[in-house]
Amino acid sequence: MTSTGHQAAHLHLPRRLFHMVAASFFPLLALFVERDLLLPLLLASTTVFVTGDIARLYLKPLGTLFHRLFGPLLREREGNRITGASYVLLGTLAAFVLLPRDAAILAVLFVALGDPVAALVGIRSPGPRVFGKSPLGTAAMIATCLSVAGVLHWIGVISPGWPVAVGAVVAGLTELLPLPLDDNLWVPLAAGMAMVLLGM
Repeated sequence: MTSTGHQAAHLHLPRRLFHMVAASFFPLLALFVERDLLLPLLLASTTVFVTGDIARLYLKPLGTLFHRLFGPLLREREGNRITGASYVLLGTLAAFVLLPRDAAILAVLFVALGDPVAALVGIRSPGPRVFGKSPLGTAAMIATCLSVAGVLHWIGVISPGWPVAVGAVVAGLTELLPLPLDDNLWVPLAAGMAMVLLGM
């Protein structure tokens, strides 16, 4: 394997790219379809994927097929536990059920795009770690979240304001904290609730 190949494997680039694309699907779809259509599609997708994710842990043939299809995208620890993709879908569903449309779109895009950037920057950054993660990765996530908000404002989806900036910071800090389960579940909820409570 070349040095470029080793670096790509170390950074898990295919998984990061898959995370960005797949996790962005429903918030981007929400820009074009009504809530009455979005929620049933999101609920059905979440139910099917999470059920399959749990079932493959107990049914060996399904587990073998799952690993054959998605093995390169999995973390080592996801071999015997629910994948991050399930938590992304659960967090997305919760965000769109509990939050207004604009806050949900923004909060889910925070985790879809900000979380992989935090990981990529954090892995490559020297220096101290907080809860095993690099503060530079957290800063990169916050910058990414603010950039996402800027783009959504530019295309006329959201209005800028300090609640959005606070939401970006909350997203970064939530990703940094050693919370139970998976940060893909908590980031959109924490960031979205913060923005709504502050008047977004």
